[in-house]
Amino acid sequence: MDFEKLLVEIKQQLSEAPQNTILMNKLAIVFIENNKYDEALEMLERAVKLNPNIETLTNLGWFYLHEGKLSKDEYYEDADEEAVELLERAIRYIPESHLTYSALGEAYKQNKKQDALYWFEIAYIAMPLQDDNFRPGINYGVTLALLGKRTEAEEVAKLLLNNKERNESYFDVLDIAQIYYITENYEEAVRLYKSCDYLFGIGLLEVYAYALIKCGEKQFALKLMNDAIDNNIEQIIEVENDGELNEPESKQLIQHFEAENSKLNGLLEDLKQGNKPDFEFEPYLADECYLYGCYRHNNPDSD
Repeated sequence: MDFEKLLVEIKQQLSEAPQNTILMNKLAIVFIENNKYDEALEMLERAVKLNPNIETLTNLGWFYLHEGKLSKDEYYEDADEEAVELLERAIRYIPESHLTYSALGEAYKQNKKQDALYWFEIAYIAMPLQDDNFRPGINYGVTLALLGKRTEAEEVAKLLLNNKERNESYFDVLDIAQIYYITENYEEAVRLYKSCDYLFGIGLLEVYAYALIKCGEKQFALKLMNDAIDNNIEQIIEVENDGELNEPESKQLIQHFEAENSKLNGLLEDLKQGNKPDFEFEPYLADECYLYGCYRHNNPDSD
């Protein structure tokens, strides 16, 4: 999508309808896509002042939560409390979409997991599983698991799996596997990890390996880790023999693979000693967008 062209188009539309807060939200989102955060913030705050409704309050709350707000010294500072205040105001209008509930759950997730659980549950209810977006279900299941509610968490995981198999919709089973890992149902976690036919990142690789060990598959677990180390060694050799890379590029890539192997070797030793990985799962939030009108994530313009 050509966001620079879209920027011109929406500015023109807004000049013809200067009180239209849906257009203001959309313009703010296009500003964000063009890395113009100051302009985006100005537009979102203007929309809230003009018409504080579900959409404007949610979008400004989301921005405060992820980017902060401008201080008097013109730099962005933490604005989590302001974000919560805006999102709580939006909730009073009883949104039908999960977006506001999910954003409020995110705002609470660090220090108030019980409150986060409540809003993730509402978001889960607001976004039925037959819809394309599974994130509310994952957030709800993960938070239940983190709070030690094993039975409820695994019930959510089963619903997610059943829906995926029934609708054949794209969904990363790793997200469901993490629910089972947190509840220490390692057999089911391993079954799901094994169903994935692509490479794992270091964090999930060590989690998978630990789950395998808990299921009595220690040799396979250690082989996975050693294979990852060997793969990085092969990558280093390829970089060293790549005549198209300049010296700084080659050096940077080699340092990256060496750093990964250093970490992998440390994790391997921990696994051999039976230590559980120091890897904390969190609800699926950081890369999720709860902005009304977001083009990239096809979010609705209004509730």
